[in-house]
Amino acid sequence: MGTTTTRRVVAVALTATAAGVLVAAPAAAAVSGRFTTGTNIRRCPQLSCVKDGIGYPSHSVTVYCYTYGSTADGTNIWYKVKDTTTGVSGYSLSRYVDYNGVLYRC
Repeated sequence: MGTTTTRRVVAVALTATAAGVLVAAPAAAAVSGRFTTGTNIRRCPQLSCVKDGIGYPSHSVTVYCYTYGSTADGTNIWYKVKDTTTGVSGYSLSRYVDYNGVLYRC
């Protein structure tokens, strides 16, 4: 019988300081939020990406981080979200999502 090796992979975000030393970036925490209007939830932060759902103001939403993508309605900032009412995850334009807390870049 052979032996089995278990490998664990730990992802750590690293940033460089002015001294050239790598340090762990702050852990991103999800924050609660709300959709301000009916807005598309897409698979990626581009207008060309598939729309998997629509978030409405009556839905609960978790916001994870922000990133840059297609420009629409005057912004190119997108939030990675999960509509906790429907279970749909993806990206929504920042203009249509309010949240409480601090977001980090994805």
